[in-house]
Amino acid sequence: MSPIRDADGCLIHFVGIQNDVTTQVESALKLNHLAHHDALTGLANRGLLVEQLQQSLLRARRSGGAIAVLFFDLDNFKHVNDVLGHDTGDQLLQIVAERLKSETRAGETVARLGGDEFVVVLENFSDQRQPPEVMDRLARRVSEPVDLLGQTFRPSASVGMALFPQDGDTPEILLKVADFKMYIAKHNTRKVQPTKRSRAKR
Repeated sequence: MSPIRDADGCLIHFVGIQNDVTTQVESALKLNHLAHHDALTGLANRGLLVEQLQQSLLRARRSGGAIAVLFFDLDNFKHVNDVLGHDTGDQLLQIVAERLKSETRAGETVARLGGDEFVVVLENFSDQRQPPEVMDRLARRVSEPVDLLGQTFRPSASVGMALFPQDGDTPEILLKVADFKMYIAKHNTRKVQPTKRSRAKR
């Protein structure tokens, strides 16, 4: 803003220039959101997950609390993409993300690491039985039937859980342990049990 004076030097008015920065601010906010969230599901991405998990660990160390990291991997997701197409696969990922988000409390982290991998971070629980109960509830919620291209599809997920402080004390270790336990769970579900007919043949 600049003052305007007449020939005698008397102030007669001001001239100001105003710029509307709404578009720039909205763009900056959008870029910041995209930098920390998964574009498909709107969940936290890996970077934000690690940041929030670090904050959770700081709170847990101060309070003496515990943390549970739940690692979800959808079963046979490649089959969905191959048979029904990637657009339908994306739709399924969005549905799973919404189901996980709806079953968690405010302040708890739900993230998509990429592909068909999701992570849920639980804290502020006093009973060690609570994380396994939550894990089972979330797995049941994920496996509820969903309509895809007019077909009823029942998704499922293999889940692994890591606990602080028992299994690790950094985001990287907890995620690695949870991922490994998920892999074990997925491997066990793939084992084919012998049938009565196969026993009879032997």
